[in-house]
Amino acid sequence: MATTADVVVSPWLEGLLNQLDSPWMIKFGSEWGIQEQLIDLFRTLQEAHAMASSTEDMQIRDPHLKLLLKDMTEVVCKATYTLGEFIYEAQRRSLEGADDDDDESKQSTSRAIRKVRCEYFSYSFNKKQLLCRDEIPAVITGIKNELHEVQQKMNHICVASVSSIGRKLNETERKLKAISLLGSCPQSQSVSLVDDKIFGRSEDAEDIMHVLLSDIYNREKVPVISIVGTGGIGKTALAQLIYRDENVVYHFDVRAWVCVSQDSDVTKITRSILESITRKHQAIERVEPLQQELKNWFKGKKLLLVLDDIWSDDCKMWDAVRVPINASAQKGSRIIVTTRFNKVSSIMSAIKRIDLEALSYEHCGELFKRKAFIDDEICNKHPNLKKIGEELVKKCKRVASSSKITWRTSIW
Repeated sequence: MATTADVVVSPWLEGLLNQLDSPWMIKFGSEWGIQEQLIDLFRTLQEAHAMASSTEDMQIRDPHLKLLLKDMTEVVCKATYTLGEFIYEAQRRSLEGADDDDDESKQSTSRAIRKVRCEYFSYSFNKKQLLCRDEIPAVITGIKNELHEVQQKMNHICVASVSSIGRKLNETERKLKAISLLGSCPQSQSVSLVDDKIFGRSEDAEDIMHVLLSDIYNREKVPVISIVGTGGIGKTALAQLIYRDENVVYHFDVRAWVCVSQDSDVTKITRSILESITRKHQAIERVEPLQQELKNWFKGKKLLLVLDDIWSDDCKMWDAVRVPINASAQKGSRIIVTTRFNKVSSIMSAIKRIDLEALSYEHCGELFKRKAFIDDEICNKHPNLKKIGEELVKKCKRVASSSKITWRTSIW
């Protein structure tokens, strides 16, 4: 069972795996000669994803696991921003090369600059704000080592406790889980959501919860709820809050979370959904047997599917993805999509669209304060930090992820 206070890191790890498998990351690895290190990192992330998926449901019974999942989240955040820098560098070099080809008068200057940039590139997370070619493997190795350290601690706890989990399971929890599996959990028309990591989104969360848990939105086809907003505005964070809410956990028989890469197709997405449900790698290559397997899993079950960060507006592709869901998922199932694009919401025929606006300066300030200063006592002891924080918040332009990145950049 998960609650609103639980730590859920597996979707972020899945997103990292998609990043590593992207064309831009492959290009970066080839240009900087680090293909082998990236392959090793991919394997490490796969192991971490498997470990996180197995332990997220156990943290309610072992607070040590929750602390380790928080540690893993910190490493994953660092890895996400680092890979983001690598991808940006690959894109910048590609665009710069195109500009040089178009303007012959700048070619001699550009060649001189490239001699330097062949060895260095801009990197936000060290004091020099630069990363040398020879330093890249150490950065990747550092991320791998941090993940390995957390995984080893998790494995030690799991080995020690797995044999006793069944005996420790509270009888009330058993009954509630049984009710959930029967699909007869009493539905709450007004659910109060409390989460200390989400700011300024309570009304949006309430609106989504109402659509998820109310029977009045049941349709022949599985209804879609879309969360639309610019990059970094908090779409994924809001979806994660909903996904792990205890009312949602008990209401749906099956939950699946898929981070949708920009080069996804029907086969990749279908396989990702199946892997999210089964938590096992699926070697099936053809889409038809994958869809049949999904039908078997969904039959007679109430499903919640989150498709995170959709870019493609290919209507035929998304219709094909939803075929097994509409064919066999039980009435009451729901799909949540997050996207930057209005057109995606339209082609998915969303029955409820949540347009996320920038956070107020007040909420953005609270988010930054929580991340940087920890509590009011420390903030009050050092009023100069509060002033610095207020200035940094203004630079963030009320974007949630910018507040977090600004804080992390300041401590790295």
